[in-house]
Amino acid sequence: MLKSELEIFREKVKDGFAKIKADFEAKNKEIRKIKEDSLEAKKDYIKIKDLLLEIKKDLEEIKSNRPTSIVKSQASKNSPEKKNSKILVLNRLFKLLSSGKTKTNELKNQLVNAEKLCSKATFYRYVDELIEKNKVAGIKTEEGSFLMLNNVQEQKDEGL
Repeated sequence: MLKSELEIFREKVKDGFAKIKADFEAKNKEIRKIKEDSLEAKKDYIKIKDLLLEIKKDLEEIKSNRPTSIVKSQASKNSPEKKNSKILVLNRLFKLLSSGKTKTNELKNQLVNAEKLCSKATFYRYVDELIEKNKVAGIKTEEGSFLMLNNVQEQKDEGL
């Protein structure tokens, strides 16, 4: 009887080791698959990295070989001060003022925002220059700031 119990125990141990061995083989197979997948992922990463470097080099080359005429035309589109001459802006300002007293803010909105003839700073610089030269009069009231041509103001004063 002892022998048969020993045989049963031996069979159980043998079966247990067989299961353990099968589990190890399955786990080793999974590990090999993971390593293969990891290696493929690394290869893909290297390919993508190389492509990215190539694209960056191409982009730098395109930027450095860009014709200067394109750069200049884009610069003039982006800077309204250089887009129009001072004379053009002043002529348009005088034309708007010829109708009489006009709010400074309305003039600014028309020339700067609507017609994009100059920047806000340039507009106010031109207005200050015209006031200094007595070509226009700046009037401040509770309703706001107004501009009018000086010769129109002088004609109205003489008529009084």
